[in-house]
This record gives sequence, structure tokens and C-alpha cells, in this order.
Amino acid sequence: MVSYPRFRNPFLQRMLTPASKSRDLHIRLDANGTAVWELIDGKRTVREISDSLADYFAHKEDYPLLVAGFVRTLEAQGLITCQPGATSSKQ
Repeated sequence: MVSYPRFRNPFLQRMLTPASKSRDLHIRLDANGTAVWELIDGKRTVREISDSLADYFAHKEDYPLLVAGFVRTLEAQGLITCQPGATSSKQ
């Protein structure tokens, strides 16, 4: 499970988060998502993460595309940042 703040601004978090709700949002990942998430450390490239998971994905032909797509989804959701030719890091 991935947790991240509903609001990055502490004032907004205090004012806009209902008392009955957690200040964090929680996302459940499947086994594949968890395997990728655990390798995101800001040092590895997407290719290195993909290569590290070759055995996990049993060398399926399209697994590098699955990994890249998942990383793009994480970036689109604001959970990580990626830079072309650089590494990704968790927010």
C-alpha cells in the first residue's frame, strides 16, 4: 500500500481534511505494482528497474512496457517525478 498526503500544504491539510478522514490517501498495489514500487529509489532508471524484474515477470515479452506504463501512471498521479535520461524518485 502506498500512502501520500491529501494536501502538501500543512494549512490546507488541516483545514480541508475532514476529522473522520486520514490526512493521507492510500493506494493498494497489486504484486506487480509493489515489485516496481519497491525498486524506485531515485537512483535506478526505469530500464534498470525493468531489467531487475526480468525474472519476476518470467521474461514476458512485453514486461518492459508494463513497467514503463506503471511508472508513467505513478508520475501522472504525482507520486513520483521522472526526468528524461535520469532516475525517478518518490515524492
